[in-house]
Parts: sequence; structure tokens; C-alpha cells
Amino acid sequence: LPDDQRYPPPYVDSGICGYNGICGLTNEGRPTCQCPANYSLIDPNDTYGSCKPDFILDECDGVITKSEYNLVPLRNTNFPGGDYALLHNFTEEECKNSCLNDCFCAAVLFDGGNQNCWKKKLPLCHGVQSITLWRY
Repeated sequence: LPDDQRYPPPYVDSGICGYNGICGLTNEGRPTCQCPANYSLIDPNDTYGSCKPDFILDECDGVITKSEYNLVPLRNTNFPGGDYALLHNFTEEECKNSCLNDCFCAAVLFDGGNQNCWKKKLPLCHGVQSITLWRY
């Protein structure tokens, strides 16, 4: 797909795949969607549909602690847009801990080359996976 279709403008809902989904390409160049680890399709019959967490979300009420969560690496994956914080001069470990200590944080994107950390909240939109992404 051309970049303008894989990276839709921010006002276009969730993108090709539903919310929290990740778009990739088959060997034939057709879009395919998948849910991240620990997420599943809301409607198993809609392969381009939205994904829901298979775990209890933190409601920021202090009941759930960070030790009950972990971050699962998704190499060459990004959810463009939807960032609510950009942290500079962070190590990968500091980036992870910043997310785990923030009840609104659902994912982080770490750019090791520039030491930048983008915090993202649910729902994740415009998920894309590509070996050409320079961030991870």
C-alpha cells in the first residue's frame, strides 16, 4: 500500500485495521490485520475489525499496581498519532518504567537513536508494521 493509505490522516478513525489493530502486508501486497499480544478481535469473524484487551484495564483508581502489567515488544511497529507525551533523553528502561507508572499509558514507542519515548493511550489507532520503520 502507498504510505498515504498505510498512514491515514489523523481524522480518519482507526485506519485500515480497527482500533488497537496492526496492519501489515501479505507477500502479495494485500493488507492484513492482527491484534497485538494479549488482545483479541472483538468480532472473530471481522479480520479487519477492532481488537480488545484480554486483561483488566487500569482505571487509575490505585487498585491495580504496575507489577500486574508488562510491556510486550513489537519490533518495527508503530501507532502513528495518538501520542499524549513525548519524553526526551530517556533510556529504553526509563521509557518502559514511565509507561508502567502511568495508568493512562497503553504503549510506548522508543527511538533508541534519538533517546525519545512516545507514550500512547487507548484506543491505539493506525497500527502499522513494517521493516522500514526506523523506530521500535
